[in-house]
Amino acid sequence: MAGIAIFRVFAVLAAFVWALGCAAPRRSIDFQAVSSAPATADGLRQVEGRDVSAAYMRPEVVFGAYDEVFIDPLRVSHKDGTRPLNQASMDRLVGIFEESFAAQLGRSEAFTVVSERGPRTLRITSRIVNLDVQMATYRGGETKMVMDSGEMTLILDVRDSQTGESLARIADRRRIRPQGVTGKGTGHRGGFASAGYESSPVNVWGALREIVNEWARILRQGLDDLHAQAPVPIPDDPGGG
Repeated sequence: MAGIAIFRVFAVLAAFVWALGCAAPRRSIDFQAVSSAPATADGLRQVEGRDVSAAYMRPEVVFGAYDEVFIDPLRVSHKDGTRPLNQASMDRLVGIFEESFAAQLGRSEAFTVVSERGPRTLRITSRIVNLDVQMATYRGGETKMVMDSGEMTLILDVRDSQTGESLARIADRRRIRPQGVTGKGTGHRGGFASAGYESSPVNVWGALREIVNEWARILRQGLDDLHAQAPVPIPDDPGGG
């Protein structure tokens, strides 16, 4: 009987640990993990970006002093030497961005999207650079299978809306491909085999929407985290002591 009781105790503990793990999802950016490397020209320090290429923040800022966000219009520039999107496609990409960011920030636990800047407002400025969207042209019903449809990079700045001071920045480069297509030829997910996917407009635009939705989620999660946490101290300089 004692053995059964001990087993039950361990089972309860295991379930408790599992529940804790489910309650604390992995964050895309760890703003507490501040690098001691020199600051950027505008005073930002690099932090650990787990799901983005690079992330930065200004230590000692009280993000809890803000409760509004103002979103600037998206700016887009193409990669040199690539075929640019036509105006209709550009308008569609901008529309996806505006829709995704408004929807995600509308779910924020700490911020409200506003149309005017004020003393408690963060200003979000986003640029998509090196945009290169590749779609196959079809002849005689042929199907073209690809591992990706180009690339694009997001550079997103969070500033004080009145002073213009930089408070945080995200930079993230993504290959344009549906979720589950790794480009490494292993595994499959969501119906897309490791051999690639059909380079159709439906699949390419679906991949673009997935990427933009993920960027919007990362921003919303990051802002909510910053609002809830205490100001992060400036780390010691390298070699200091």
